[in-house]
Amino acid sequence: MGFLDEKIKTLDNGFQVLDMPDSVNFALVTCDKKVIISSQWRASCNSEHLNLFGGYVDKGENPLDTLLREMKEETNIGCFTNIFVIYENKKVSAGTTTEHNSLYVVFIPYTKNELLEKGLLKCNDKKENIKFVFVNGTINEFREYRDRKLEGVRSFILFDKLSDLLLGGNK
Repeated sequence: MGFLDEKIKTLDNGFQVLDMPDSVNFALVTCDKKVIISSQWRASCNSEHLNLFGGYVDKGENPLDTLLREMKEETNIGCFTNIFVIYENKKVSAGTTTEHNSLYVVFIPYTKNELLEKGLLKCNDKKENIKFVFVNGTINEFREYRDRKLEGVRSFILFDKLSDLLLGGNK
């Protein structure tokens, strides 16, 4: 029995899905309205990919616990001024996995310059090999990241909501 065989779950209706743990994804927003996402090397694609931060919900955690743990692990940021919930525990695929996802925007009490000058932003998990990408809070840059640079529907939803939050919905 291989790895995927262990992850396949047969539902009551006879359909099979991948049994995946729940997950959390997020982006950070500085107090000067710079959005921080990550860039990581993906061996399977042999290229760099822009991503939201995040990870899987560990046993005994709720999505908020996971958010705070992943913030500290992936960005070294342990404080925030506000958390905007885009959605929580939403089924992320139409019947292909058991995974539920929570998507957040986290506002932090630092400017981009403070983060860089004080060296506050760093990845504490050396396996992750994260580079930080700052997206300026302009509608054109949001659209560019939303439409071409980020992968997946979660990223599209997040950047759509960010334009509402930071730019007053001027899409």
